[in-house]
Amino acid sequence: MLNVLLTSRKESVTGRGDTTYHKFKPEFLTNQDSWILFQRIAFPRKHDSSKQRFLKSTVIQSGDNITP
Repeated sequence: MLNVLLTSRKESVTGRGDTTYHKFKPEFLTNQDSWILFQRIAFPRKHDSSKQRFLKSTVIQSGDNITP
């Protein structure tokens, strides 16, 4: 048996021709949760809080321009 992981933003792409798939639809993250996740990945060590505040405002402003 072969297991395949397929990710897509369009539900019509997943499960085509196969009735044995499992759909996992995660919920959207809040701005705070998104920042915490980003911070843990991008900055594994403690950094200057003024730099973090600047990056947080920049990332959130940039994220507002993203359309799903």
